[in-house]
Amino acid sequence: PRVVITANNSPFVIWSKASSPKAIKARKWNGTNFDSTFDLVSADLMPTGFIGPEIAAKGDTVYLIFESLIHSNHVIYLKRSFDGGLTFSDTIRVSGNSKTNYFFMPNVAVMEDGSPVISYMVSDSNGYKQIVRASSDFGNTFSVEADVSATAQGEPCDCCQSTLVTNGNNDVFLLFRNDYSNVRNTYISKSTDGGVTFSINEDLDDVNWVINSCPTSSPVGAVLGDSIMVVRRNGGSGVNELY
Repeated sequence: PRVVITANNSPFVIWSKASSPKAIKARKWNGTNFDSTFDLVSADLMPTGFIGPEIAAKGDTVYLIFESLIHSNHVIYLKRSFDGGLTFSDTIRVSGNSKTNYFFMPNVAVMEDGSPVISYMVSDSNGYKQIVRASSDFGNTFSVEADVSATAQGEPCDCCQSTLVTNGNNDVFLLFRNDYSNVRNTYISKSTDGGVTFSINEDLDDVNWVINSCPTSSPVGAVLGDSIMVVRRNGGSGVNELY
């Protein structure tokens, strides 16, 4: 399950129904109790993925991002609400229209102006890529795919979801786990133009975590003033620890 706080401190909760027919369910707080459960994404859109769906909000603006099996290569869809989750738009396709690339593990954050920035993984003939696309018009259009992982050695860990951190300006941070010959450390990259382009990646771990299987864990971060704090998992010492 995921929860966000909308305007008037009202929680909005989502979760996946994993059994067939699969769906994404939601409930909204009405000031006294939670309204009845409803299908935010119905079975005909074939929601899938072992991580997610994800949701983010700012005031009455709510964004849902999810992975769909409606195409064999999977599709990343966005749905949006501008009334605190009372109603949602039709799906908006965020991933590319490719018959060969595979899209999965999306995430979403909200910029200061209320527009979304999206991350997801792409698998193509060259391996895995960590992609970010940003919108400056509340999800009507998106920037071209930014391959944020391109400057990191190796490729992104293919079963560890990335996370996004936004600041009160145009700063966007992408956190992801990399895989360089089974060294699976946490990396960070920064954008100063709202998620359109990103700087060179930096390895955050002092100890290399060498593991030949996926740890299935994601770093998370928060901005405080001029600093970013990141919590991450690393087992390089022989013990799985949080740093």
